[in-house]
Amino acid sequence: MFVQIFDSSIADDYQLRHFFTDLIVLADRDGIVNMTASAISARTRVPLDMVRGFLSRLQEPDPESNTPDAEGRRIELIEPESRSWGWHIINYQKYRETASDEQRREKTKARVAKFKQKRQQNASGNAPLTQGNAVGASGNDFTSASPSASPCTSGGSAEGVNHPTLEEALGYFKEMPYSPEQVRHTFQRFEANNIDGMWMWGRTRVGDWRSAMEARMVDDSKKATNGINGADKVILGKEYERCDEAIKSLRASYGDHQSMDAKDKKRMGELLSRRKEIKNILGIVI
Repeated sequence: MFVQIFDSSIADDYQLRHFFTDLIVLADRDGIVNMTASAISARTRVPLDMVRGFLSRLQEPDPESNTPDAEGRRIELIEPESRSWGWHIINYQKYRETASDEQRREKTKARVAKFKQKRQQNASGNAPLTQGNAVGASGNDFTSASPSASPCTSGGSAEGVNHPTLEEALGYFKEMPYSPEQVRHTFQRFEANNIDGMWMWGRTRVGDWRSAMEARMVDDSKKATNGINGADKVILGKEYERCDEAIKSLRASYGDHQSMDAKDKKRMGELLSRRKEIKNILGIVI
């Protein structure tokens, strides 16, 4: 889930807090819990009278809520005129994005720790520095210390063994804070400088294409950030806010069960991609 819920106005009531997180788990991708109170009770193992009480409280205005949308209400009935069950979690998209950001940060921490461990092993002499495990220009180990760590060995020459297809690269970095444009650009740079079909980092053959691509994108992001002045950062920050508002507005223009038309889907994809790119440049996620 996400730790921000401990700072919310319902945090002091641990039972209500736990029930609300249960609703978030039960919701579909649009934040809809299309269940009766009895069904929720059976699924969560919470007594029915308590479920009804929690649902009623979560529909009430909360002036102390950190998100004042809908007067601080957490949930609302989907069809209040025709039925008394089926709820929409009002800020579900925000909770989902927050959880995704936290997961990405945890994945990034794990990768950084792995890279540091490899460097420490090389520095302590556990892995001899050879053509097969040379450290790349930015300090990361791109060619692996042993044949088991990479399909690329010192004697290998088969084309494609040390790099992915573009589709594989896009798929691998999809849930990470890099835009598709960054991934394509980095992929094309390695492709343009291959030798006999093998990706190279300088004069050293790449063994782990994932580490190599990520390190190149991190380096590019640092250069981009260092290369812009304070005024430009403010401009990018405002552009990020505009993208964020446009995304929210576009989502709000559709009902709970409506699908976007092709034009708006394309626009949403462009906005999400640009917002992720600005996040990466300004270091909002990384």
